[in-house]
Amino acid sequence: LLADKRARRAAGLLPGCVDLVVTNPPFLERTAAVRTSPEAGRREAHTLPAGGLAGWMEAAAHLLAPRGRLAIVHRADHLAPCLAALAPSFGSFSLRMVHPGPGAAAKRILVT
Repeated sequence: LLADKRARRAAGLLPGCVDLVVTNPPFLERTAAVRTSPEAGRREAHTLPAGGLAGWMEAAAHLLAPRGRLAIVHRADHLAPCLAALAPSFGSFSLRMVHPGPGAAAKRILVT
């Protein structure tokens, strides 16, 4: 998904080709503080490059048809970065906080 637009087109991911994107991007950005796998495939699946969340949202917007919808699952403590990444390409949104149990703090967010 984070490949450039030319690579996405070559893979058949054309602009405006879908009505709905449902995604669960990696929760961690690669920084010195984050331990990553030495195996490239696992590292790519579990961490985003720095600034990658904004790129992820840009790629989702590129794939969506006009008036298409996005649904994203992410960490509750990353609400602000998620909303900031959505702001340039998306309009209104709805938010659902996901709690692991009664009285527990939210662990995940669902943003559509």
